[in-house]
Amino acid sequence: MKKIIHKFYIFLVILLFNLTLMFKFQLNIKNTTYSNLIKPVLSEIKKNNVFDPIIEGKDYFKTNNPIHECPKIILFFSFNCPYCIKQHNNYLYQAIEQKFKIKVEKYYVSLVHNDYNITISKIWNIGKIINQEEKTNDFLFHISQEKINNIDQIKKLFVHIINLKTENFDKLWNSSILALAINKENTFFNQSEIYSVPSLLIYGKYLISSECVPFIKKQDALNKYLNIIDYLLKKDTSNIVH
Repeated sequence: MKKIIHKFYIFLVILLFNLTLMFKFQLNIKNTTYSNLIKPVLSEIKKNNVFDPIIEGKDYFKTNNPIHECPKIILFFSFNCPYCIKQHNNYLYQAIEQKFKIKVEKYYVSLVHNDYNITISKIWNIGKIINQEEKTNDFLFHISQEKINNIDQIKKLFVHIINLKTENFDKLWNSSILALAINKENTFFNQSEIYSVPSLLIYGKYLISSECVPFIKKQDALNKYLNIIDYLLKKDTSNIVH
């Protein structure tokens, strides 16, 4: 009888822990309207904007082998990268999209191919496939910051947060469409010549690495990113990449 009670107690503890996590994520991960958050950021940047000269080899690099037929702006990032977390919390890519009216394609990069990173890559791309990119993005950054490493737990939390049926999740997990999406990310990453994250690739050939924009202050970093991107978008309009 004592063994049964002990097992039941353990079951209740695990159940309460998982319910607490799910409730916490539901509170934190919402369909946020980022435009209202970005407006004061862009307003502050515009007010303090100082146009320093943009220098190749310092503020950006030109790749040796341009990638053709790729999105205009690609952000290579990792959910475990401290600088990427700062970018996420400061709405970098949302600010870029709002200022330049260009979709920023976000590609997850993992240099270590273990079960955890493979799982994160799959969940990230499933979120994109089912048009839940924003929610998945927020979820995976929360997972990283909360240091939740249990793969089964991450899957269960994701299915719950996204409100996705388990059978549909399982079908996508082993689908060819998911394999193609991950292969696309890996192909662009291998061709991009990036060596650190976060990195922005403009027109498939101009690279803005994290070394180009040291994170000192939120407004200064955003200001510099937007100035460099504005310069590069205007620099090569004759070679628009699709």
